[in-house]
Amino acid sequence: MKAAVIKSPGRIAIEPVPDPVPGPGEVLLKVEACALCGTDQRVLAGEKHVDVSIVGHEIAGTAVRLGDGVSGIRAGKRYSVQTVIGCGRCPMCKQHRENLCERGFTGCRIEDSAKASFGVSEQQVTNLSFMLRDCVIDNRHSATEAFRISSGHGGDIAGLRIEGLTVIEDDTNRPPIKFIPRLSNGLLDPVVARVRVRNSAGEESAFDGEAFVRASAPLPPDRAFQTRPLDLGALKPLGAQGKRAGEGLRVRRQFEFLQWARAGQTLSIAFTNRPVHRYAGPRYSGPLKVAVWAPSRTVVAEFGIPFDGGTNFVLDARETGIYRFEIDARMQTAGVVSGAPGHGLAAAESLYLFGCSGRLYFYVPAGIRDIRIEAAGATFALLDPDGNPVDSVVNHEGSKILHAVRPDVSRGEVWSVRFTGTTYLRVGAPLAPVLSTDPANVLAWEPAEGAGPREAAGGNETD
Repeated sequence: MKAAVIKSPGRIAIEPVPDPVPGPGEVLLKVEACALCGTDQRVLAGEKHVDVSIVGHEIAGTAVRLGDGVSGIRAGKRYSVQTVIGCGRCPMCKQHRENLCERGFTGCRIEDSAKASFGVSEQQVTNLSFMLRDCVIDNRHSATEAFRISSGHGGDIAGLRIEGLTVIEDDTNRPPIKFIPRLSNGLLDPVVARVRVRNSAGEESAFDGEAFVRASAPLPPDRAFQTRPLDLGALKPLGAQGKRAGEGLRVRRQFEFLQWARAGQTLSIAFTNRPVHRYAGPRYSGPLKVAVWAPSRTVVAEFGIPFDGGTNFVLDARETGIYRFEIDARMQTAGVVSGAPGHGLAAAESLYLFGCSGRLYFYVPAGIRDIRIEAAGATFALLDPDGNPVDSVVNHEGSKILHAVRPDVSRGEVWSVRFTGTTYLRVGAPLAPVLSTDPANVLAWEPAEGAGPREAAGGNETD
């Protein structure tokens, strides 16, 4: 038969493949119609991984062969495929709402998965329910744990119930279930019971579900992490001369670049669009949109960063203060390079640094003792003004609050955070949530009772 086969992200081919043979309880359909699902589009775009190259599950066709034990289906008749299989007995299934089945996955078996067989990620709703009962996962060919749970959103993950799971696994260092906390979240009232691990020799051991639940609960110290509202009017350049920096940084999704300027000053700022995906369509190959807001909170310019290219924007400052550049990098990455003092990246929300390494700087005013930076990624460190690591993590999954206590708070200092690989960063209160590319470029803020931020001594025009 012929099938549409995904060869690589963005590339699909029609080619012959072996005819499938129905097993016990299975039916072979000759596909006559197939709808295009959002999941299919994400798989083709490379945004979502599945372990098969032939996708398409919203299908209708004619039954041509029946496996042993099949009843109620006749060869030659036309059928559509139910994409969500419920238990058929719970109240939701009896209302034909199988997508809300109260029994979840029951009595299933999954094998030969190259990645996690089950993943709960990017949860954004509070009424999600995920249940697994009396299932078997053969995880011997997978590169990760059988069941992985994470979320890039700050809310806790609720509705998880695992009641009876056997994971076939030969890697004794890999747990059957793993939770990766991000943005200080945790698992809310999960149920994890009767989970066992079996190796190829048939030897079994019990997984401590109660310990997993305790370790995955929201942590009060992490939940106490907060960011300070970004007060643009209180930010000033720490120094008079800036340094051109930031060439290697790649920022993904929506973010804000901040640049201080004096009225009458002209600054040239370089913007680059470095693609992650090279697919067709405006979502990927269209220019990245940038809106420029003046200190008076009015949009003074809009422009685009061309695909796989760059542009120099000339800022003709008519007001003194912070100019805010709203950048939507979408699924690509954007970079910003400026040589003027007083610029940085807003880091009250999670700043998404993609596939790059470097060091970003921030100002700690006099009188502030505790420093907290939330970082999620693989390897990162909080560095004191001399560049010495005070708190660090190596080869980490999930997020961590980097913490330091200053012994001397009599004066303001420039601290930094060093990161390797894709990283999410947030600057904790009471610090101003801004990260700069070099100590010479730092934006400073002083508490109301302090001496006030230092003004830059004159404009600095860049090329």
